[in-house]
Amino acid sequence: MTPIPKCRASVAGCNAARSATSNQSLARSYTSGKILAMKSATRLTSKGQVVIPKRAREQLRWSSGTQLAVEGVGEGAVRLTQVEPNDPIDSLYGCLKGLAGDPLADLETEHQAEVEADDRWRHGDH
Repeated sequence: MTPIPKCRASVAGCNAARSATSNQSLARSYTSGKILAMKSATRLTSKGQVVIPKRAREQLRWSSGTQLAVEGVGEGAVRLTQVEPNDPIDSLYGCLKGLAGDPLADLETEHQAEVEADDRWRHGDH
């Protein structure tokens, strides 16, 4: 892979040079059959944030709030690894998020119906 030039010129010129070099390198790697480990590109924001592409998040099953460890692995590269929760209860956080309605209210309604059925049984209304 061609190294990205270190720029001493204007920021716009630097970005253009880096972009052209990066695009050429990516195109060359795809056409030669050598696909890079990183298949999509993203940008670092002024706040130091990086958006992980949706496809990658879905494949890794990472959602909002997933804790990640950041590890430097060589010059200009980092590795993101999901941090496993210490508390098993923390691993359940958000597991009911996709359910429609309120699971607790559903359980309370079901319990109330069972109590009423037991009362009817005891009073001979069966």
